[in-house]
Amino acid sequence: MIWYKDATITLVRVHAPPTFKDFLELERWIGDNPNDEDDEETNAEIVYLREIEKYVTRMGYFVSLLEAHATDELFFLACTKFYKAGYLTDQPAQVVAALTLEALMRHRRDRKRSIEFLAGLINQFRAREN
Repeated sequence: MIWYKDATITLVRVHAPPTFKDFLELERWIGDNPNDEDDEETNAEIVYLREIEKYVTRMGYFVSLLEAHATDELFFLACTKFYKAGYLTDQPAQVVAALTLEALMRHRRDRKRSIEFLAGLINQFRAREN
């Protein structure tokens, strides 16, 4: 799937989608990187995480979330625990992704509260499961 915003072309793929200056560059990249389904093992959890990543990318926050993860280890760990809790409690990936973006917005204002927000959501997911 190709997603574009603000004249930047982004190929929404499995991992860290690269951006391209134009469709010619995208076309060259696709030619050099054919989609080989057999070279990667997948399971239901990987598919779930990919859906979260696709949603974040479509909303235009892939780079912002990546930067927050790269610069704040506690926030990164809170997010990964949140994804796992969402998967284990059968939460829709789109809901988990949207709540992750809410945590990202909170992170910009108050790092500690954003991590607490995610921890609270994890507890809510687990409470509903029991």
